[in-house]
Amino acid sequence: MRLAILALTEGGKKVAEKLADGFGSRATIYLKDGLGGPVPPGAVVFSTPLRQVVEKIFGLYDGHIFVMAMGIVVRMIAPYLEGKRTDPAVVAVDEMGISAISVLSGHVGGANDLAREAARILGGRAVITTATDVRGQPAVDLLAKQLGAKIESWPAVKKINAALVNGQKVGLFIGCEVSDLFAVGASDPDRSGLDGWQVQPMAALEGEMPWDAAVLITSRVVGGLGIPHVVLRPPSLIVGIGCRRGTPAEQLKQALETVLGKAGLSPLSVGVIASISLKADETGIIDLAGQLGAELRFFHREALEAAYRDNPDMGKSRFVREKIGVDGVCEPVLLLAGAETILVPKTVFPGITLAVGEAAWPLSVSAPETWNR
Repeated sequence: MRLAILALTEGGKKVAEKLADGFGSRATIYLKDGLGGPVPPGAVVFSTPLRQVVEKIFGLYDGHIFVMAMGIVVRMIAPYLEGKRTDPAVVAVDEMGISAISVLSGHVGGANDLAREAARILGGRAVITTATDVRGQPAVDLLAKQLGAKIESWPAVKKINAALVNGQKVGLFIGCEVSDLFAVGASDPDRSGLDGWQVQPMAALEGEMPWDAAVLITSRVVGGLGIPHVVLRPPSLIVGIGCRRGTPAEQLKQALETVLGKAGLSPLSVGVIASISLKADETGIIDLAGQLGAELRFFHREALEAAYRDNPDMGKSRFVREKIGVDGVCEPVLLLAGAETILVPKTVFPGITLAVGEAAWPLSVSAPETWNR
């Protein structure tokens, strides 16, 4: 998290310096001109009004710590707020370093954790006001952040969090594709994000419904449940792509949506797009990954050949062999990128081949000749 720490007074400067020492290279100090003493290395001194500074830098940092009264903070940031999914974390700290108040984006933006860390550095106390936190209840948006999952149905998040705060029965249902990692009673450290949740297998949604609301973690398309629910999409799907040079991202996206739709899979769960290293500069593939928020992984020809030797039943293409020297691309790169199951085998579109696999979550790569873009 890249941080901006802003101070207007002598006392604020001292607190800002202490915070910057604690946060290290992540933090940049912004100080009002005219304060006494030396300027800390790397600090930015401003003489323009604070409002102009905030306007300039608000979107440049993941988090902002204002060492000043919270009323000033609220007035300064108000014109630039867009929504909880995009706003940076904002924390207000008093000039004595006694209280670090989480002001904005407590869960998704990480302001609650930022306030706690600031309080630890200063020897003060964190002030957290989000209802789920003060009641010791889990929260959907925080769970999604902790698990690296995407929220599919944002409008329902408030309903689910309200149900949790109000003591209603909210179940967390985990699909079979990720249930091994988050099995009830598992000791994996990544399970810490599930503390406080009533974890259930997806099959528990069938038949009688004793739940008031539900949170589902799955890459599969989900039908109506009849109760308020939110779907979290784990980045467990890997898409292998081979394509003709110059294929635009929109054409690739249409083909992918067709494949995922027929298989009942959510595009929000695409965590990795993989291809051969010859395609590392392919604009269409790069743009598609950007649109999906997916990681790009490219593999050398030798790695693909080894995958074919280990899996001789994979489909082969004479055309691809003649063009790039291997028997195929989309299926072997799935295996190299960590797919444990091929959900959709090689599917051919004009100038495009696609395959979809699923990996353990979080994803891992063990192939010797790879790089991440």
